[in-house]
Amino acid sequence: MNIRCISVALALFAGSAWAQGQDYQAMAKAMEQAQADAAKPGDEKLSCEQLEEQLISLTQNPEFQSHVETAGAEAQKQQAAMNVAKGQIAMQTFRTVIMATVPGGAMPGMASAQSQAMAQGAQSMEQAKQRMEQAQKMMGILPMLMRGQRVIELASGKKCEWAASAETGQ
Repeated sequence: MNIRCISVALALFAGSAWAQGQDYQAMAKAMEQAQADAAKPGDEKLSCEQLEEQLISLTQNPEFQSHVETAGAEAQKQQAAMNVAKGQIAMQTFRTVIMATVPGGAMPGMASAQSQAMAQGAQSMEQAKQRMEQAQKMMGILPMLMRGQRVIELASGKKCEWAASAETGQ
């Protein structure tokens, strides 16, 4: 039974790794294209106000706003999961000490550790899948991100007041 579970997990992981390799290539191409498209003819002639308007327009785009909201919610979920993990780490540390110091204490802990390892493997696979889904969603706003970066670079080069204050955090 355990060998079967491990074989299934390895097969899923191998398929996932192949898909991730394919997705990575697509993402790299999308990044290159977005970087190439970020520079527009006449950018250097834009005033500080025009650059600021373009950046504001990018950040008010509904697709961009949706991504920001989704990323914020995901960050909160991950923070909550890290808080839960602290309790699990404490429990595992305690179990390890019992297994190492109490005669016969390792038997119940071994079964628990095995089931915990399988659950963590499944959880890791799910997290990897979620990260790939997030990366796919980010590809949709990649042109906006690259354009925004270009606008900020131009504004910094022109020493626009709004860009300078953003860099210093004021």
